[in-house]
Amino acid sequence: MPARVRLLLASLCLLIAPLVVMAGEFPGSTNTITSLTVEQAKQLAESFPGVVVHISGIGYDHAYEKGLPLRGLREFDVDVAKVLAKSNLNVLVLDGLTALDTECAKALAEFKGDLILNGLARLDAATATALAKCGSQWLCLNGLTKLDAATGKPLAEFEGQRLNLDGLTVLDAATAESLAQFKGRVLSLSGLTKLDATTAKALAQFKGKDLSLCGLSTLDPDTAKALVESAAWNGDLSDLTSLDTATAKALAEFRGNAEFMHDKIMLNGLERASFGAVRVLRNRPNVYMPNPWYLLREQIAALVGTVVFVIMAGIVVWHSRRQRAAG
Repeated sequence: MPARVRLLLASLCLLIAPLVVMAGEFPGSTNTITSLTVEQAKQLAESFPGVVVHISGIGYDHAYEKGLPLRGLREFDVDVAKVLAKSNLNVLVLDGLTALDTECAKALAEFKGDLILNGLARLDAATATALAKCGSQWLCLNGLTKLDAATGKPLAEFEGQRLNLDGLTVLDAATAESLAQFKGRVLSLSGLTKLDATTAKALAQFKGKDLSLCGLSTLDPDTAKALVESAAWNGDLSDLTSLDTATAKALAEFRGNAEFMHDKIMLNGLERASFGAVRVLRNRPNVYMPNPWYLLREQIAALVGTVVFVIMAGIVVWHSRRQRAAG
């Protein structure tokens, strides 16, 4: 094989091979790191200067000046976790992890910055208990799609200010009640698209400042009433697409919390609404929604069609009678 071909193949192998950090060296992007030894983790924890890290999701976009993003890391042992936890950077991003055992969770809990673990697809009660003891202000677990009350209860013991569970697609009342015991400021459940009244009442027990449910695409009057009675609900219903009169009347009672700029109902995603809903909400200064003519376009079109039909039918009848009279 010609030397030039061998060189080309060798270069290609280097490009596609998983990146492993060599002691004393840092890649252009730490997100390409797929495995770490204890010594390599120590190099990162002690010498890596940190980079700007953006954490964004439904309703938020936050930037850290000095973070350690390791999104390519798929697994590590407890010794590596212990070393990484000693980093003095602002945030540790480990979105590549899909599972985490209790011992590794205990080790990571020693990290003093924020923990972003959006790749975790499952979480048991013991691991949740360990993570809840971390010194972070923000614990982000958006990869979880379901959670039971037994796991939600210890997770709610997290002493930071923000708990994100935006990947949850279903939530029962018992789990909602356990999560509502969270003592922080923000509880984000923006992945939920529907919520029954019993679960909403359980969530309304949350005593923080920001309960986010902006992913709801349907809403009934009883659920709306329960949310309005919550002191923490932020009023964001940006994904709601339709609104009936009874639900609008319930939402009209929303007062929110002006101190934290949660005094407005956000209905900017509405596609249609009943005449009654528009009449109830259209002149309220704390309601943001599309132009009423846009929301009522289907009803107006149907009404115009009916009126035109009645007029045309009347003309036909009149003409018919006139012809019979003339004959």
